[in-house]
Amino acid sequence: MNYADLFRVTLPETALEVAALIVLIVDLGFLHKAALKVRVTVAALLGVVGCGAALWAIGIQVGLGLYVDESPVLAIGGGVAVAQIGILVLTALTFLLLIDLDFTRHVGEYVAVVLMAATGGLLIASAQDLLVIFVGLELLSLGLYILTAFSKGSGKSAEAAMKYYLFGGMSAAFLLFLDRVCCSLSHGYWLWLVWVSRLLLFRSTYGRRIRMKVHPRHRRHLLPLSLKWRALHCLFRSAIVG
Repeated sequence: MNYADLFRVTLPETALEVAALIVLIVDLGFLHKAALKVRVTVAALLGVVGCGAALWAIGIQVGLGLYVDESPVLAIGGGVAVAQIGILVLTALTFLLLIDLDFTRHVGEYVAVVLMAATGGLLIASAQDLLVIFVGLELLSLGLYILTAFSKGSGKSAEAAMKYYLFGGMSAAFLLFLDRVCCSLSHGYWLWLVWVSRLLLFRSTYGRRIRMKVHPRHRRHLLPLSLKWRALHCLFRSAIVG
C-alpha cells in the first residue's frame, strides 16, 4: 500500500472533505455579513457541487480496492459504488431542502458537518476491515451528534444530543471491545465469520430460525466459534444480572 493507492480509493471522501472546507471558507470568510437567504443558498449549492464531485470521482475510479498485506481494507465499484451513490444523492437532496429553511444562522458549519457525516457513510460502504468500519461509524456518529444539538435554543435538542452522545459512546466502546474479543477467539478468521457467529448467537438466544448458505470447508469453524460466543454471552449476562 502507498499513499497514491490510498488517495485513489478514497477520492470521493476527499472530494467531500474539500467541499466542506470550501463551504466554511466562503461562508465565514466572504459571506459573514451577507443576508441569511444568500448564505443558505450559496452553502447549499456548494454542498450539492461537492456531492456532484464525489459522484464524478466514483465514476472514474478504476482498478482494485486497497489491500494491506493481501488483506482487503477498502473496496470500490459494484455494490459499494451503488451504496455510495445512494448516500450522495440523499445528501444532495438534504442540501436542496435546506434552501427554504432558516432555522440557524450557522449555515456554513451545518453544511460542513453534513458533508463530513456523509464521508463517514462512504467509508462504511467501502470498508472491508473491522477497524475501518469502526472509524467510518465514529465519523458518521460525531456528525450526527452535532446535528442533533444544532438548534441551540431548543431544550429538547440539547437533551436529545446528550442522550445520543452518551448511549452512542457507550455502544461504540462495547462494539470495539466485543469485536476485539471475537477476533481473538476466532484466531483471525475472516470478517464475515464474525457476523455469522453473531447470527448464530441471535438464533440460540431468541429462538429465531436463520437460514444461511456456508461453504463446506468453513462449516467446521462455525460450531466452536458459536460455542465461544454463547459462553461469552453467558459471562456478560451473569456479570450484569449478578
